[in-house]
Amino acid sequence: MLKTITLDCDEVLYNCISYGLRLVNADYGIDVVKDWYDLGEKTQELVELFASKDFYKYEPIYKGSQEFVSRLSQIADIYIATALPEEYKEIRLERIRKDFPEIKLENVFFMEDKSSVNTMFFVDDAVHNIKACKAKYPILMQRPWNENEKDFIKVKSYNEILKIVSTFK
Repeated sequence: MLKTITLDCDEVLYNCISYGLRLVNADYGIDVVKDWYDLGEKTQELVELFASKDFYKYEPIYKGSQEFVSRLSQIADIYIATALPEEYKEIRLERIRKDFPEIKLENVFFMEDKSSVNTMFFVDDAVHNIKACKAKYPILMQRPWNENEKDFIKVKSYNEILKIVSTFK
């Protein structure tokens, strides 16, 4: 039996925040977000951008994410838990199908509340999701907004995730 792992999409596989900042940030000078309050007046622009279908249609994947998913699929059944609103479901499913063909589309779940995630591993960048999930081994993907968190297994790279998943039985 393969291990099971759930991955968040935005900020684990897709580069959401940096891409959004590039689009709204030509004259603002913020390239790293540690907190939504860092954005000041640009917060609303970014929120509006996240409500655009084109944003998700063209959102870039992280470098190395395709190789990571390919390697991970050899040692674990992969699930996706994404907080993307239902109205963007078809765009997200098409992107996953194209970008990560190893992930079965029936394993993609649209959920804002990730407390029901109950796989062996769960990788997310949001501390509140890691705290709430029922995964045996929650893993926090380090990003600037969670870099000071110390209470979780925390990783900086896909290789670290692969090592952790390979280690556990």
